[in-house]
Amino acid sequence: MASKFLEHFVQIADAMNRLGGSGLWHDEDGFYYDQPPVPPGYSLAPPSGARPELHARRERVPLALRNSVPIQVDFDPGESSTPLFGGNSNWRGPIWFPVNYLLIEALERYHHFYGDTFQIQCPTGSSRIMNLQQVANELGARLASIFLPDATGRRPCHGDDARFVSDPHWRDLVLFHEYFHGETGRGLGANHQTGWTALVIRYIADLARQRGGTV
Repeated sequence: MASKFLEHFVQIADAMNRLGGSGLWHDEDGFYYDQPPVPPGYSLAPPSGARPELHARRERVPLALRNSVPIQVDFDPGESSTPLFGGNSNWRGPIWFPVNYLLIEALERYHHFYGDTFQIQCPTGSSRIMNLQQVANELGARLASIFLPDATGRRPCHGDDARFVSDPHWRDLVLFHEYFHGETGRGLGANHQTGWTALVIRYIADLARQRGGTV
């Protein structure tokens, strides 16, 4: 799966830089634009790896001026605030389980190679030093916590909906939402997405084992 994502990334980057012979990069504005004609106010911000001469143009890409109107991409932890990228299909702020699962799996593979000799701060800027397996466990526990009830019985994935806290017919009904708010953990999008979001079961099981419980 990871190699397929990489293959698609390379193909997109190649198309952006070669489409029509010159690609989508506008050297004068220092920005990637949609292939002409370009509707006023619309532009396409690329993945960082697709930028030509990345180091020389890094500061010019995030914000460009078109007809003296600033064009930028904001951070949205929940639903997208613009229809430009497909309405609520916001991949820049919320928590999506496929991406997180691949990241954690990669950390575990790197730990298998480097062992405990390679350690980093987790979280960044803290005094906590961990090997990559411990970092993977930490991230997995964070994902699991979205679905686990706190002392009051509230699960972050259900937001402030009181039915899932006090109603005996609802409180054990755990929904597998499509994605989750990046700051609160509240479930967003489709609430029957039992495909990729069901990946959390592994992290809940791992957390139970770490705590000495049964799965």
